[in-house]
Amino acid sequence: MMVKVELQGYVCDGPMSGLTVTTNNQARLRFTLLVEDDTGGDYHDIVVRGPLALRSSQYLQRGQQISVEGRLRERRYEGRTGNQYIATEVVAKKVIFGVDGSGRPS
Repeated sequence: MMVKVELQGYVCDGPMSGLTVTTNNQARLRFTLLVEDDTGGDYHDIVVRGPLALRSSQYLQRGQQISVEGRLRERRYEGRTGNQYIATEVVAKKVIFGVDGSGRPS
């Protein structure tokens, strides 16, 4: 089952240092998105792949307001201490730069 996600928020960290190239020569960008609401805000891990990752790494800046569309993915991994962890992240299919408060491109 795929869960579609649409988020609008502010880029927190990662767009400059989060770009990597996988073993199969595919670009991957990881960054954190702050989504604010009336009670504060939530941080979401975003993963972008392929040509969109390269474009995003060139144009995203910390504090920039963007919109992201994609799907939820859950992955499990073992930490350095041997503990098991579960990470939930958004795999982005679309990144819209420069959105205004209504969520529309400015």
